[in-house]
Amino acid sequence: MNVVAEYRISFLDYVARLARSRGVRRLAAQRRRRQAPRIACFADDDIGAQILAHGWYEDLLLQALFERFLRDRAAAFRAGVAVDVGANIGNHTLWFARRFARVVAVEPNPVCTHLLQASLLMNGVDNVHLLALGLSDTAGERPFHADLHGNLGRSGLAAELAASATRSFPVRVERGDTVLDATALAGLPLRLVKLDIEGHELAALRGMAGLLRTQQPVVLFEANRADGEDGGNAVLAELAQHGYRHFYAIETNALPGAGRLRRLLHRVREGLRLRLREVTQLPPRRHSLVLATVQPCAS
Repeated sequence: MNVVAEYRISFLDYVARLARSRGVRRLAAQRRRRQAPRIACFADDDIGAQILAHGWYEDLLLQALFERFLRDRAAAFRAGVAVDVGANIGNHTLWFARRFARVVAVEPNPVCTHLLQASLLMNGVDNVHLLALGLSDTAGERPFHADLHGNLGRSGLAAELAASATRSFPVRVERGDTVLDATALAGLPLRLVKLDIEGHELAALRGMAGLLRTQQPVVLFEANRADGEDGGNAVLAELAQHGYRHFYAIETNALPGAGRLRRLLHRVREGLRLRLREVTQLPPRRHSLVLATVQPCAS
């Protein structure tokens, strides 16, 4: 038979394809060795890229929290519930599922909830209860602003997200004190609440004021800014009203303001360190995670 057509790629393109394939396989092997779960994600999304590279998103931060800063609470965690507010595609939900008796994942974005459900099925996780809604200080319907082109994590209820959103659509919102009832918690004590909802943390916490007062779980939250009416310091003030007395910022041993070469030499010499610093007010910057407790963390 005669050849009737041909498609050719160059040798360099062929080698590049081989290198990419082998790189992906090596990353997959590393994730398996680390016993990371299979998390359904988009490879070109900020969170997905970190999962592909390291097995988990924010893996070092989570390790520092649960293997060092909160390790004295491990037994209490195993007997209680974690609530993941702003569960996104389920990275933190799956981490919590290995360390708590039950996890309640709260996420209003349908793209994320479908990926989260797929991850639960793929990993055989059966101790997660999904609430496909948002939390706020009032119940009803609110516009949700979603970034579907590169950063699913930069999505939420805050009005300031509308400008960068690729789609906005209505979602159901409820008060935490209403939906996080005995059925959702399965009669277990609430031990931890994590919030990463892009500036809506204060409203969500106000909607679960009853739970905060009566159960006083460890609270972890992201603060995109420290100041302002819904900034991190406003969240600290709200938590203080419910008996929280100890607040911690997580920081690295970076050298802010130093030149690139000096930062590189410092990292070569010192490595990367995560530190837990007790604060009364948050420094004026973005904080990936702030920790609030009623009782102090063990040193």
